[in-house]
Amino acid sequence: MSFDINYLINEEITERSLLVINSEGVNIGVKTIDDALKIANEERLDLVLFKPSNGSTPAIAKILDYNKFIFEQKKKEKDAKNAVSASKMKELIIKPQISDHDIEWQAQKLLQWINAGNQVKLKIKTFGRVGFKQELIEDAYNKFVKILSVSAKVQIPLKKLSPVLYEAIFVKNNKNK
Repeated sequence: MSFDINYLINEEITERSLLVINSEGVNIGVKTIDDALKIANEERLDLVLFKPSNGSTPAIAKILDYNKFIFEQKKKEKDAKNAVSASKMKELIIKPQISDHDIEWQAQKLLQWINAGNQVKLKIKTFGRVGFKQELIEDAYNKFVKILSVSAKVQIPLKKLSPVLYEAIFVKNNKNK
């Protein structure tokens, strides 16, 4: 886990005065470190330094349950990471000589992926002399675009990655939610 935040807590804090926020989130004013620790101990919670003093503004500390706070921060990070990976990139590799029936069949599979919230990468891979027949490559791509235009849009149009590999990316069309 990449969570690596080290807050100063309780006696580790060396600031002389702190702007203290209590466990309900209410600003209770500037307190000395001793007064702030006393308040935290009375509530059986921790005093956590969030922002050290920069000379013109006092340090900011909160009274809270430190272990619960760290647990929630780790959980938020994990949820954020899962949300990012929820939208996955699916990939389909075809040859430019693909038949019309196969295009329709593969396009239906791509539509299912797109409607499930995934991005789809269509790769067209050529072999031998077919790589020099640009019209075959563009024809296969245009047939996919025509079928997918129902509920998808082209995010990145067909581009040449290498002499034998072309790629385009499709995403869900926001107009058709």
